[in-house]
Amino acid sequence: MVENLKKAEIKVSGMACGECALTIKKALNKVEGVDEAKVNFRTKRATIKYDPDKVKLPELEKAIEDTGYDVIK
Repeated sequence: MVENLKKAEIKVSGMACGECALTIKKALNKVEGVDEAKVNFRTKRATIKYDPDKVKLPELEKAIEDTGYDVIK
């Protein structure tokens, strides 16, 4: 078990339905270093547990943007 996991909450714009959230979740879970990703359509947030030694926050944001949604900073 990885003990140094970090948690990030990223606001996401452009989600119109639960399927949108599922698309983002699948993309995040494919990123090396992501332990768990949850995306909530209602709150428009992605909550990600990740290993900071393997992946950085900008890479997580890019994974979301690559699916066609916007990250709100």
